[in-house]
Formats: sequence, C-alpha cells, structure tokens
Amino acid sequence: MINTNAGIYNYTVLWNNGTAVGGIKSSFIIIHQSYITLNKPNDAQDDLITSCKWGDLIPLRVFVRDFENNNSISNAIISYNWSSGTEFMTESILGLYDAVLDTGELGSLGTYNIVISINKTEYISSNITLIINLEWVDTVLQRLESNSIIYLNHNSTIKFHYSTDLGGLSEGIPGATVIANFSDSNQYTVYDQLDGYYIIEFSTSDFGTVGTYILEFSFLTPGYEEQLHLYHFEIRTPPSPEGQCH
Repeated sequence: MINTNAGIYNYTVLWNNGTAVGGIKSSFIIIHQSYITLNKPNDAQDDLITSCKWGDLIPLRVFVRDFENNNSISNAIISYNWSSGTEFMTESILGLYDAVLDTGELGSLGTYNIVISINKTEYISSNITLIINLEWVDTVLQRLESNSIIYLNHNSTIKFHYSTDLGGLSEGIPGATVIANFSDSNQYTVYDQLDGYYIIEFSTSDFGTVGTYILEFSFLTPGYEEQLHLYHFEIRTPPSPEGQCH
C-alpha cells in the first residue's frame, strides 16, 4: 500500500439489513521492506570493511529504516553473529542501535563476516555484512642483558623485553610463550617478570663441549606479531686457579 505505515491494524464492520444487525472485528498487517545503514565503524561506512588490531574495541552502530517511507524503525530485534553466538544490539535513540565488538574475543587473526539482521513482525527482514580484517599487533623484542662468553658447566641468564610497537608508544606484553631451540625444554627456564620483561636461565653443561653456539628464541602471544631472536655466544673452558686455561 502507498502512503501507509507498517503495523497491525484493527477494524470493525457493522451491518444492518433492516431487520437484523451484526458485525465483525478483525485485524490485518501491513508489511514493509526494511533496510539497514551502517554508521559505525566510520571507516566501513562506504564498503562495509574495517581493519583493526587484535584486542581492539570496535564501536558498532546501525540505522534501521522503513524502505517505503524512510521512517525510523524502533523496538526491533537487531542481531549479529559473534564468537560467543548470536548477540543483540541495543536501541540508543529512535532507529539507532549500538553494540561494542571486543576483537580480543575472536580466536585468531584473519577475516570475519559479521551479519547484522533486523527482525520485526511488520517488516521483511533484511541484513548487511560487516567484514572485519583482524591483524596482529606490531611488536618489538630487545635483548637487554646477556653474556657473550660463558664457561663450560656454568649457568647463564638472558634478559629480554617484549613489547608492542605503536609508533613511539609501547606497552610490555606479559604472559608470552617463549620457546628456545634446546633439544629438551627442561634445559632452560623462563621467568616472566611482568610488564614484558623475561629472564631465561640455562646451563652450559647441556652443551657438552666448548665452542661457538647460536640459540634461537621465539616469543609468541595470540594476536601479537611473533618475534624471533638469534643469540650468539661462546663456551670456553673455565680458567685454572692460577688463571690459565686448561
């Protein structure tokens, strides 16, 4: 119907044939097409594509309207798919619905298709798809303290700082998985000092002989860029009590 509003309408019909009267009460539904416009995130308004780092919060806002007359649609159910299942948006003002997407809840990096749908009795359901390109957070790894020469059968420690690299602003990354290329993971111990500082302790007795060695360390945290570091060092025979090497 032209120039009508979607909704449920009640009506009453009365009749009189001169000898008897009667009537009927009933209702009918006028159904319109709905449509959704994406207002936030801002960079996705034109192409429905946004890129962000893992852990970022994405403000989500849609404007829901009647296709026939462009009126705002209020009190609708606006849903979207997420890692936790189906989630729902909240109407903030007439026809505008909001939510906040926490990308830290997504399991891995990559591309996600978020389908946003409207459901209301008087309207044909419609939807749009927001594409999220989830990227890792840039990181930097610094070796702060280490020994270039270590005596055989002695312990040694290396100190690292693993942090975000945000164009001059950095933040330490605690809780990383640190892996070294020892033949046995029991040959080294990692101490997480919080704020992105790590101390790694190992013994040269596990190497068996003097010489030059290279250890490879990798730092991994979900959503963050992996960092690799090569540590060069030399194992020497301990000096004799007189100060001479054997």
